[in-house]
Amino acid sequence: MSGSVSMLLFMVAGAVTCGGAWMAVLGLMRRPVKPPRGRKASSLERWWQHVPAWRQYGAVAAFLAGLVVALVSGWVVAVGVLPAAVLGLPVLLMGSDQPKQIAKMTAVAKWTRSLAGTITAGLGLEQAIAASAGRSAPAEIRPQVDQLVNRMRHAGWSTDAALRAWADEVNEYTADLVAASLALGARQRGDGLADVLVATAESVNEQVRVRLEIEADRKAPRQEARMLTALGVLVLVGLMLTGQIVTGYNSPLGQMIFACLIVTFGFAAWWMRKMTIIPDPPRFIGEEAGRRS
Repeated sequence: MSGSVSMLLFMVAGAVTCGGAWMAVLGLMRRPVKPPRGRKASSLERWWQHVPAWRQYGAVAAFLAGLVVALVSGWVVAVGVLPAAVLGLPVLLMGSDQPKQIAKMTAVAKWTRSLAGTITAGLGLEQAIAASAGRSAPAEIRPQVDQLVNRMRHAGWSTDAALRAWADEVNEYTADLVAASLALGARQRGDGLADVLVATAESVNEQVRVRLEIEADRKAPRQEARMLTALGVLVLVGLMLTGQIVTGYNSPLGQMIFACLIVTFGFAAWWMRKMTIIPDPPRFIGEEAGRRS
C-alpha cells in the first residue's frame, strides 16, 4: 500500500516539475503581444446607457430606500421591487414615441426630395448636401445634416463614411435607405441619382402614410393599457398603505409569492404595451446593424 502511494506521489511530483519547466520555457520565449480587443457592451449595459439620468438616480435612491425598508421591516423584497418600479413604471405609463418617429420620417423624405431638386438644378452631390445645411434642412434632422456637412467639408471624411455616420445618428430605417442611395450615387456619379432620390422620398412618404393609419388604430388600445396599468398600481399601493395586503406576506415564503405576483403584473402590463407598439423595420447601416451581424 505504501509503495503504491509513493509511486503516486512520485508521478504527481514529476508532472508538476515537467509542467513548471514547460511554463518557464514559454515565459522566456518572445511572442508578439496581441492588441487588446475592445469589449463589446452587453445588451444590459446598452439598455442602461439609454436610460435617462433622472431614472438612473431614482433607481439608485429606490435601491437605498429598499435597503432601509428591508432592515426596518424585514421586507427584503423591497430591495428589488422599488428600483424596478422606478425604472419600469415611466416606460409603461408614458405615451407613444410614434409621433416623433413619424415626424422624423417625414423630415427625411422632405430633405431627400430637396436634394433631388437641387441635384436636378445642376449641383453635384456634395454641393447639394452642403446647400441643404442650416435652416434649409428640416428641424427634426437639422443637427444631423449640419454634422454631415461638417464631416465632409472640414473633417476630411469621405462621402460614404459621412453618410453612414449620418444614418447612424438619425437612427431610422428610412435614413438608411437615403444614405445607401446617396452613397451609391457618390460612387457611380450617374445622371439618375435625382430620380432615385425622388423614388426614395415617395417610398418614405408611403411608409409615413401607413404608419399614421396604424397609429390611429392602436391609439385607443394603448390608452386602455396605460389606464389599466395605472389603476392596478394605484390599487396595489392603496392596499399596501392600508396594511390589508402586507400582513399576509410577512413570511419569507409570502414575500416570494408577493414578488412573483409583482413580476407577473409587470410582465402583463409590458406585454399589453408591446402589442400596441409598431415594430420598426431592421436597420442595415450603423452600430445596430453591426451588432445583429
